[in-house]
Amino acid sequence: MKSNIFILLLSSFLIHSSFSPSMVKPRFEVEVMQDDDYVDPDNNIIELQKMPFTLRVKVYGLNGVYLNASTDPSLFELPGDKTVPEFEFISMKTMKTEAQNSDKDLILAKGYYSYLTDSKSDDGIEMHTFNRVEKGDGFYTGYLDIEKFTKREDGKTLPVTKMKEPVYLFFMGIDADGKEMGRYALKLEWR
Repeated sequence: MKSNIFILLLSSFLIHSSFSPSMVKPRFEVEVMQDDDYVDPDNNIIELQKMPFTLRVKVYGLNGVYLNASTDPSLFELPGDKTVPEFEFISMKTMKTEAQNSDKDLILAKGYYSYLTDSKSDDGIEMHTFNRVEKGDGFYTGYLDIEKFTKREDGKTLPVTKMKEPVYLFFMGIDADGKEMGRYALKLEWR
């Protein structure tokens, strides 16, 4: 009887600890949604209608994910075994935007990043928080609604409905020690 109780308690502990947030492998997943449907990429290329869309980012064991959005394909074309240019300066090249992205804007800027997170910064990094967040056990899912783009270089804003050129999205997770924990690149084309 004692051995059965011990086995039950040990099993419960092992099952619970295997789902503990501190045991979660740091990573993230990205999906694009339009008109409440997920749009599947074909070779990391997504064809969207010229209408608002949502980036859905599921984050495990990281505070947030860096996002570079640009009309320049250089990060999209960067081989996976090559270091991201100016990797050591990414936190300094992070742009400040509206809290909870209330203007539903995505800034297009070669060489600059948004930091997508569900929390406030302890280390001075300006936040580009999600429009809404759903929290789970050891992860959170953030939704970034996009209705327009602003080009950092000239400050011009263009609604998604008027976009003609492709937009390249480059996501990267970095752990607390400054180590890259994954990257994901997408090309958005318009129909």
